[in-house]
Amino acid sequence: MLLRWLKIMMVTSMGLFFSLTAYDNIVDHSFNLNAVQHVLSMDTISKSSTLMNRSISDISTQKMAYGFIIATETLAALFSWLGAILLFWHRRNPVQFAQKKQIANMGLGLGLLLYLLGFLVIAGEWFVMWQSTQWNAEQTASYLSIIILASLIFLNQEENA
Repeated sequence: MLLRWLKIMMVTSMGLFFSLTAYDNIVDHSFNLNAVQHVLSMDTISKSSTLMNRSISDISTQKMAYGFIIATETLAALFSWLGAILLFWHRRNPVQFAQKKQIANMGLGLGLLLYLLGFLVIAGEWFVMWQSTQWNAEQTASYLSIIILASLIFLNQEENA
């Protein structure tokens, strides 16, 4: 039963994290949009980079990308919270508890996709964010990806009672 409680607390913690990141991106909209715009426009990397042809300077496309980030964070939060609630309700029934993990997996999976695919692959490598000294979020995205992946692994381990 202790492992089930720990899993519920972990999913709840991730739900809170995704909620706060979505909230922060909505409330501090201009600063965080500014970061996305710099990464997509690639204006803080070397101008001699042969990869500059990948840059996106169109403001509506940048805003759409930022909106997609906020939507993904929001969905990750909602699925995580719903998963945590369902896990809590079914904590005494091992079969139902195991079935309800799928909702939490959706939340954690969306979070993993956001940080691994969105921030590390697309922003980090496609838009070479790693070259920017001011707008490089690769380290943060890396440790968040590891935390979320570890959470997914832990959540999906069987409990022995």
